[in-house]
Amino acid sequence: MKILYLTSPNFFDLEISYIRELSKLADVRVLLYVAPMNLKSSAFSLDSQLKKEEIIIATEYPGMEKYDGMIDRKQWFIVNDYTNFSLGSCYRLNKKMIRFMEAYNPDIVHLVGTGKQKSMLAAMMDGRRKMLLSVHDVIEHGNNESFKIQLLYKVRNFVIKKMHNILLYSYISDDILKKQLNNIPHTIYHSTLGAYDFLNSYPLISNQYGKYVLFFGRIDYYKGVDILVESYLKSNLPKQGIRLLLAGKDNVGIVKNMDNENVIILNRYIENDELANLIRNSMFAVLPYRTATQSGVTKSAFALGKPMLCTDAGNLPIEVIDGKYGKIVRADDSSHLTEGLNWMVSNTDILEVYADNIKTDWNEDGQYSWKCIAKDMIANVYEKIIENNLYGAN
Repeated sequence: MKILYLTSPNFFDLEISYIRELSKLADVRVLLYVAPMNLKSSAFSLDSQLKKEEIIIATEYPGMEKYDGMIDRKQWFIVNDYTNFSLGSCYRLNKKMIRFMEAYNPDIVHLVGTGKQKSMLAAMMDGRRKMLLSVHDVIEHGNNESFKIQLLYKVRNFVIKKMHNILLYSYISDDILKKQLNNIPHTIYHSTLGAYDFLNSYPLISNQYGKYVLFFGRIDYYKGVDILVESYLKSNLPKQGIRLLLAGKDNVGIVKNMDNENVIILNRYIENDELANLIRNSMFAVLPYRTATQSGVTKSAFALGKPMLCTDAGNLPIEVIDGKYGKIVRADDSSHLTEGLNWMVSNTDILEVYADNIKTDWNEDGQYSWKCIAKDMIANVYEKIIENNLYGAN
């Protein structure tokens, strides 16, 4: 089976592992669409970009060599848009991607995510190939009344409506998507995400922050960081010398005026090696989301055997099973989150049990391993689309 996988840096953290395992079962080529706005995104990081509007094999792209051992750079190609998604550049590069497809002649094209570039590509493909579209998040986070969010919905829905075959990563997304699209029929498939095990490749370094609990990821309103700070300051943790560490770029000014010696703020992009050690050295990670479908944060924490305290938003309670991998508290409830923080630091023996459960179920041979996920995708998604002659676009 030949699979062409079209994606962007936003999902690089999971795709490092998924493509590795998928490549053991099929012939895979990856087209990674890179623009100035996503040079540092998820686990992906480039310091500079070539000024070429070309598709360039990753073995020849400066900065990609640091991923040797994580990806096979002979399989990965950078779709290099240095204009930041201008319409003209998207169109010209999409034409080149279509020519790449024709030369490679895949059995299926797996398109990941939506946006300007992918909406144009979906229109240009016009049913030429059997295609699958991954939709990681059916909710656009932010002010639903804003022009930007409304535009994102329109672009995303255009792409989804063009596709017959949709892959979702949580069952909670099904009803949301059907309501948004007025029950337009699609063939819906499901998969899950394994632990982001590439983080284990970074060596352990000493802890410079003492005892702390950790929030990591981009700081936005929907992630509830303001509630976490409020809950932490009301908890017993400061008195016990346990600090709160917030690691990630603040996009909305939530931590702008925070001035407390017990709250450590790393308000910037966090490189992979630093993130791995922040997780390792923490007592546990906190996910205080107001809204969610699923989260890659849990998969990063689980990769390093770290328990979670998280809210009951969206699919999170299914990922962080209460009493197995961590503790669940009510979303948007600072008092309940404070209780959760106090409970976690008072039950370190149980945290060790959670850590053992995570290591058993989320390791490379566990029930949530990428090996199992790749096998399931081949048998129950790709082969069914190919056998049933389910073309991707209307």
